[in-house]
Amino acid sequence: MSDYPAEGSVNRRAASGTPRGSGTWRVAPGTILCTAPPTSHRAELVKLTFNDREQLPNLITPPRAKGAGLADHYHELRLPELSAGPHTATAHIRVLATTTESSRSRRSNPLAARSSAHQRTPDPTQQLQMKVLSTLAMFTLSAAALLAVEPDPSTKAAWNVRDHIPLEKIIVQSHRGAGVLAEEGTIEAFELGWKLGTYPESDLRATRDGVIVSFHDNNFARVVKDASPELKKQGVKDLTYAELSQLDVGSWKGEQFKGRRVLTMATVFEIMRAHPERHIYMDVKSIEFPKLAAEVRRYGVERQIVLASPKVEQLREWKALVPESDTLLWMHGNEAKLSMELAELRKTKFAGVTQVQIHVYPKVTKDSWAPVTDESSPENPFRLRNAFLRETGDDLRAHGVLFQTFPYTSDPSVYAQLMDLGVMSFATDHPDVAMRELKAYYAAKGTPK
Repeated sequence: MSDYPAEGSVNRRAASGTPRGSGTWRVAPGTILCTAPPTSHRAELVKLTFNDREQLPNLITPPRAKGAGLADHYHELRLPELSAGPHTATAHIRVLATTTESSRSRRSNPLAARSSAHQRTPDPTQQLQMKVLSTLAMFTLSAAALLAVEPDPSTKAAWNVRDHIPLEKIIVQSHRGAGVLAEEGTIEAFELGWKLGTYPESDLRATRDGVIVSFHDNNFARVVKDASPELKKQGVKDLTYAELSQLDVGSWKGEQFKGRRVLTMATVFEIMRAHPERHIYMDVKSIEFPKLAAEVRRYGVERQIVLASPKVEQLREWKALVPESDTLLWMHGNEAKLSMELAELRKTKFAGVTQVQIHVYPKVTKDSWAPVTDESSPENPFRLRNAFLRETGDDLRAHGVLFQTFPYTSDPSVYAQLMDLGVMSFATDHPDVAMRELKAYYAAKGTPK
């Protein structure tokens, strides 16, 4: 076997992205498909050196048809995301076999073989090396030229939020009020969420006597410090509001939050009525829709709320009662699960749904709730494929649906990455970080057109 660099030049041909040059090179967004040298030798790509960094190519060798030449054996070279060029790449090829038409003829004609030996004809490996070195060369790829054919769909969307939504209009949902910044579901958390310019999120449950409150968990074990064993097993539904209002739901998070109480939604609506610029998300846990709708209408905040649920049937039920309000369907799972659910929604043109939220996890996470990781390139930072997120955003916008993601990570770079993929809105446990990153993202390229 022998290794040597393959050479040559690339000239793009037509909008298909197929270049014409020495050898056969095909360009696709983020990928180069390279056929083996046009000889009857078998060869494989050993490595690709790109910008002085060795890449590990993903070798794809299709079944060889009878009589097919080496042009039917090709390699897929996945390149990193291309920034401003030029970029230099060198391919290294290894010869695996040396069966040529001339060698076959020598085997069938011994006299010809002996005559050839006296002429010191280069062996087939040398012939292949000479042919490759004379027909291929180190090639330079201009990122601008590649992207002019078709933008890389895995990292960039054609639609970008900066071009369509002013910064002050972007919706950021503060999970459970103000995320990690405050104890959840209290008036203090809501006020902080509004102060940050976000939509606080509440989780709706009803007490034993029918008062609708903001409380996430099924029981009090986590958020009521020093609760008795009996109380830990109980939940909102087991207490009257008078009993519930006596519980300290702040101390578990820290002494500075001591003495904070469960919040009624009537209190929230009353505050919102005096501040029409304020909005909230309401995630359904266990409530009666007619009673909630009556309270919403009593305070006149129909257009200031977004009802959220993982069940589309609940959103449609709510829309029938309060059609003026927005609704959010939050979705969790890998690409296969999400694709099936989105296909069903598409059949009804997303009836009853005005916003969709998709949970996004980094590939490396300790979160046990994270879905399985979909297959993607090493450069893809999420468990879901970049291309899937980009295509989902395009689909939702085509149906007039807001595309929101909930990145389950504290990494601040995730916001710019997701906006590059066409995300329009966020839910987050880190609303202060999200708002800071959004401002920086908009400042990088000016204000919307």
